Amino acid sequence: MEEYNWCVLCVKPRQTEHVIGKLAAREVEYFYPEVLAQRSIYRHPKLTPCFMGYLFVNLEGGKGQAGELRQLAGVRGWLTNGGQMVVIPNTLLAMIRQKILEVNTKGGMTPEDYAAESEALFSADAKINPAAIFNPRLSGYQRLKVLIWLAFGSAVNFDSDFEDQPGL
Repeated sequence: MEEYNWCVLCVKPRQTEHVIGKLAAREVEYFYPEVLAQRSIYRHPKLTPCFMGYLFVNLEGGKGQAGELRQLAGVRGWLTNGGQMVVIPNTLLAMIRQKILEVNTKGGMTPEDYAAESEALFSADAKINPAAIFNPRLSGYQRLKVLIWLAFGSAVNFDSDFEDQPGL
């Protein structure tokens, strides 16, 4: 049976590092996927967030801490659907971790990789392609919607209006 423990915490613009520090101080397990990316052949690769403005937080220890974490400075709220927090399966985040490890081990994504990933939204059988999570033409919010589609097999309408804002 699939385990679902990871909830999505929406963070205010330019507050991610602050919130990560607060989570670490509380010893809360989190995942902020970042991939080495080289946007131009003239630049060195740098860590680039896959889901800018969103942190995955493991609430396996109990949902009681969700209210406390929601109150942290720099947090916009939990991603919800129908009043319930959206929960991501462990296997899907494990797949993302593996892909990031592969990309970062080979030195990061190159401009050629970006061109290939840009075409990867749908696979040959018209299903959402997991590589779309790394599509540079998609915003963090759009990548998150792809992730949710992969997790549940359909689109999910979020209760909160946490769509990408300027400055994210």
